[in-house]
Amino acid sequence: LGGGAFFTNTSIDQFNMINSIFKQNFAMAPTSSLNGGALGIYSKSLTSLRWSNINIIENIAYNSSSGGLYLSVEKNGESSEISIYFDSCKMFNNRAKYKGGFSHCSLKSYVTGFSQLKMSIYKSDFVNNTSDEDSGGALHIYNRLNKETGNSAILNVMLSSFISNSAKRHAGGICFESSNSDANVTIQDSNFFNNTAKSDAGAVSFRVLGGDHNAIKVFLNILNLTLVFNQIKSSGSYKGSGGGINFFTGRKLESVMIRMHLLNITNNKAEGNGAGLAIYVPSRVTSIEISRADFIHNEAGKTGLGGAVYIFINDEESPQSSSISPYTKHSNVIPFRVHL
Repeated sequence: LGGGAFFTNTSIDQFNMINSIFKQNFAMAPTSSLNGGALGIYSKSLTSLRWSNINIIENIAYNSSSGGLYLSVEKNGESSEISIYFDSCKMFNNRAKYKGGFSHCSLKSYVTGFSQLKMSIYKSDFVNNTSDEDSGGALHIYNRLNKETGNSAILNVMLSSFISNSAKRHAGGICFESSNSDANVTIQDSNFFNNTAKSDAGAVSFRVLGGDHNAIKVFLNILNLTLVFNQIKSSGSYKGSGGGINFFTGRKLESVMIRMHLLNITNNKAEGNGAGLAIYVPSRVTSIEISRADFIHNEAGKTGLGGAVYIFINDEESPQSSSISPYTKHSNVIPFRVHL
């Protein structure tokens, strides 16, 4: 359960917390369970969670989902929204056997679920968190929304730092996974330093999974971001891609728009493709725009392509628009590789 606290099946609609510390708590379940080293929350009624100035430090969870906070919220048979907001929170040295140092937000429903997720991370720091068995060393967000009601998942990360986090699978820093919903993700004015993963995405992973993809729209907005010394440490025959950022969808979407402006992507490594940035989209891409971005000393593996940027678009139609600004600088091993 939750090493510090565990809430389940409560009728609370709002959960607000300020100026609190969860330190050196421990949770252990006999089998894999929905819990957190500091807190475990499972609810069918929660619609708002707002935390300000919360420190979650040196918590451990075994056979569980999160070393820090585990949050699972489920709705059935209704149209509804949930808002999750973290302001000035610190997450240091937490460890989990499963899914994420900070938060595995599982908005799941096997019949119907939420119609909208709004999640914001503001002025928060994530340092030295570990996911031993899965994705998102610092932050793992998984949403499975209600495809019957028209839905969207919105994530905003601003003025935050992700440092020395690690994950066994995808994304040492942030892993955002979306199913059955439009996705609008903005990461702005933030830093990613020395994060590692063993599959794809040393720092940041965006993955669109499952469901009816043909009606799904995705917008990814990356502004004023620094990604330095992030890397993929793959094992075995699989060579992970996107040492800095990895965007992946396995099926066709209605539209994909990617905008990246003011980037410093330096000294990242991937054993596969795209040590700085890797994009895999087997569908029509409305636009990709990269402007005023510095790609410096990024290194793909011996068989990898695109030391700085690797873009793979497997569709009958090329992007409606794509551009790499003349102000973009690169000094990498095999600078760019683009498939259209």
